[in-house]
Amino acid sequence: MSDLAFYCFQYALALLLAPLLPGIIARIKAKVAGRHGKPVLQLYFDIFKGLRKGEVISQVTTPVFTLGPVVGLATVLCALALLPLGGMASPLRFSGDFLLAAYLLGLYLAQVKGAMFRDEIHQVLDSLKDMPRKIQWVLDTQPKTIQAAAERMVNANSFLFLGRHVGYPVALEGALKLKEIAYTFTEGFAAGELKHGPIALVDEGEPVVFIVPPQRGRNVLHAKVISGIEEVKARGAYIIAVAEQGDPDVERYADVVFWRPACPTLMSPLVDVVPLQLFAMDMAKLKGYDVDKPRNLAKSVTVE
Repeated sequence: MSDLAFYCFQYALALLLAPLLPGIIARIKAKVAGRHGKPVLQLYFDIFKGLRKGEVISQVTTPVFTLGPVVGLATVLCALALLPLGGMASPLRFSGDFLLAAYLLGLYLAQVKGAMFRDEIHQVLDSLKDMPRKIQWVLDTQPKTIQAAAERMVNANSFLFLGRHVGYPVALEGALKLKEIAYTFTEGFAAGELKHGPIALVDEGEPVVFIVPPQRGRNVLHAKVISGIEEVKARGAYIIAVAEQGDPDVERYADVVFWRPACPTLMSPLVDVVPLQLFAMDMAKLKGYDVDKPRNLAKSVTVE
């Protein structure tokens, strides 16, 4: 079954079963109170009755009242997208859905609070629209480099992933993917915490992955990450960097670089995470693991 068909089945099944739970709860409450209560399927009867009635559109209600059911349904569908069935991946993923939703929410709040002008918001939206092209650039140009790095590191016992600012959650995601599908011990840290523990783990040949911010407008941030690369390089680490194309400092110190095209710093995670996910996939395949069926994983935790 294709992913799209499976997701459609998941949505349809959840929506069809949704009225059943309130009916069961109401019936249990009635039994506890010593009453017979309504039929378990009462909500289905009510929905069917409502659908048979003619459409009524009020001319006096506010848009908020009219949009209420739409917002409610959208909320339910978004929640369902986070709870996949079986071994299928969830429809919403780190790669863009969550980040894009966060950006859009941030832009909306900035508009409401007057923190950004309308033309500034449109500029950000135009940059977001350009992200698929930049991601495609990575997919077209970097796979051979990523594959070669995976072949070299396939027998590594552990990895460190380090990032600052928006690069920190990317480092965590990269470490998580390598754990989940390649079953390799990895840890993601904020690069600023390098000297507070992680650096003690660096041995000769230890692979360390850095998410490097661009120099443009982030000179101090960039310099601090490069300083961290120098620190672990001096201890013999094998440096893998995700950096903006043509960064001379990264070229000087890194053993392997997964390049990304120039893009706004705040949107770089949308691009940076792609080579790390490809790297994890290549590592898993080289080890003979099925990346579509990672072992021992639960998409939602129901029992602790």
